[in-house]
Amino acid sequence: MIKQAIHIFICFLLAIPILSAQDVISVKKSKEIQRIDGIEFYIHKVEKKQTLFSISRTYEVPMEKLIELNPEIREGLKVNMKIKIPVRLSDLDPKPVIQPVSEQQDTVVDEKKPDCRPNEHNRQQTYNIALLLPLNLWSVAGIPTDLPASELNTNYKAFEFITFYEGLRMALDSLEKKGLRARLYVYDADGDTSRIVSLTQKPEMKNMDLIIALLYHNSFRILSRFAKEQHIFLVNPLSERPDIIRDNPYVIKLQPSVASQQMHLSAYINRAFPNTNVIVVGEFKSPLKDQSSIPAFSDVVQSNYNHLDSVLFNKLKLKHTGDPSLHFVNSYYEMVKFLDHQKENLVMHISDNKVSVMDFINRLNDQSRTFRVTLFGLPRWDRLDDLENEHMVNTSAHVMYPAHINYDDPGVIRFIGAYRDRFKTEPDLLAFEGFDIGVLFFSSLMDHGKPFGSCLPQRNMQLLHTTYRFCQSPGNGLENTYWNIVKYMDYKLIKVN
Repeated sequence: MIKQAIHIFICFLLAIPILSAQDVISVKKSKEIQRIDGIEFYIHKVEKKQTLFSISRTYEVPMEKLIELNPEIREGLKVNMKIKIPVRLSDLDPKPVIQPVSEQQDTVVDEKKPDCRPNEHNRQQTYNIALLLPLNLWSVAGIPTDLPASELNTNYKAFEFITFYEGLRMALDSLEKKGLRARLYVYDADGDTSRIVSLTQKPEMKNMDLIIALLYHNSFRILSRFAKEQHIFLVNPLSERPDIIRDNPYVIKLQPSVASQQMHLSAYINRAFPNTNVIVVGEFKSPLKDQSSIPAFSDVVQSNYNHLDSVLFNKLKLKHTGDPSLHFVNSYYEMVKFLDHQKENLVMHISDNKVSVMDFINRLNDQSRTFRVTLFGLPRWDRLDDLENEHMVNTSAHVMYPAHINYDDPGVIRFIGAYRDRFKTEPDLLAFEGFDIGVLFFSSLMDHGKPFGSCLPQRNMQLLHTTYRFCQSPGNGLENTYWNIVKYMDYKLIKVN
């Protein structure tokens, strides 16, 4: 999955035209400043040929933030349109005001929730952390020493996951400067299950406070039993299998399941697309005769697509009750009949078949010249490469990604610079994941100690490549449920949720 995600992102970057200095549209900062709700904003008047990217670069404000502050931008920039841009980004995220507490007043802790305030006692502890990943060190002796790092990572198994370690190491070094005390144990763990059994018998393994493991399923299953017996939290960054957290409260699954897409998609659609004409395109076994009410459509969808939870469709149904603006069709040709000239047409295409998806996008692109369309690809279009970028932009295509890196973000820029300086090469997605996982879990240990798992659902940290939001059902492990909703806009991928 990670390799495919990297491939998708690289293909997209290669499709972006390279601009020379002469090609970049000049944008002058506005001199008009207004105070709105106590915050100062530039009032920028859009001029001919200006793009969201050029405006974002001039004012040094991420495009996602501009869209959030000016929702009308989603329909595209228009000449003479006025948009508000914060004079200082920091004004949008003010620090919380801490009210003083009198000496006589006791601090009340909700008994239903664990006390997840950082504890100075935990910061004084030294933590043992194990990292297991397939380094394939047996092959190192045959690797030429004069090859560039990019070629090593691509052609030799011993370097396939090394960037994950490098990112994790950078996170550890960063947090050690903030007071973390930790010992990192790195183990070479390939697909040989006997090696995992041997590792679990090492004396130091029982004293681990955290284990992070990039392992194949059979090896991970052995390790998860060990983690449960020893009460050690075990992080799996790779697996999408929902069964790895079953009956094991110590396993933490980072890859979100497709079933969790509906939470983010329903919230986004209901907020960003009022009064829209919704058309769901799929292969529905049971034809829906009454297009105006569709009383049981969520059951039909769920019976055909188990990965789609009924919550999304129930919300859409409530929104469009009695309104013939919600349609379920089996093909592109049926969809065309329901396109509306007066409304935004939100088209949800449910398919993972690459040939079918590409054909549908190409045809919908033709309709985008006549109708206002917004395309949502479900459930795993992030795995489909070679999609026509121009058509994705024309149809305002939205795709859900487990990971999304905003290369205009200052934190991302700093990380790339530090990584280049240290390792003399470019960080890939694994490097970002290693860094973010290290930041999240090492800081959790530092704040909450070894039993940090109960506090993970409250952390919701915005990291470099994604946001982790954890949920847990009784007796099971913790699962990340967060998906990034990404829109094709100005030939870039813009996060919108």
